[in-house]
Amino acid sequence: MLSADIRSRWLKFFESGNSLGLTHTVVPSASLIADDPNLLLVNAGMVPFKPYFLGEITPPFVRATSVQKCVRTLDIDEVGKTTRHASFFQMCGNFSFGDYFKEGAITLAWELLTKSVAEGGYGFPEDRLWVTVYHVVRAQKFISIVALHMAQMVALSQMRIVILKFGTLSLCRTNAELVAARMVIQS
Repeated sequence: MLSADIRSRWLKFFESGNSLGLTHTVVPSASLIADDPNLLLVNAGMVPFKPYFLGEITPPFVRATSVQKCVRTLDIDEVGKTTRHASFFQMCGNFSFGDYFKEGAITLAWELLTKSVAEGGYGFPEDRLWVTVYHVVRAQKFISIVALHMAQMVALSQMRIVILKFGTLSLCRTNAELVAARMVIQS
């Protein structure tokens, strides 16, 4: 599957192709130059939506989806040395402004990952998917809740949820990831 197919399937799934019937407004990628006094460049898919999350502006939609162009420079000296470091990438995101939270996001992510390619999904076999949850001491209870929800929501065996300890290298250094072979989906 080409990266253009991944982006297209993402947007189509959230725009109208999910079983929960949660249609999302497709929002085009914002400029890489951040409209934010705290950032020079857009470094995450949620940056254009930050004013909505902070309550500064009322969002013109209840749910949104985007493929946002991003630049990260924290490890710019490592770019090109390995395949793990990149400075420019596109981040697929789905956003809810008070309509659904983690449970809905988990259900939607699992459906998109496991839905057949013919039906517009990515076609990953469920038995090949593992979940990693990055453990942070102050967030122990939250992390346990997220892992439990993931297991219950998608009938995933607790054996396929891996808690990463502080200092362990996580693929994307996020709170939770779904991992299949070499592909990572952030949540």
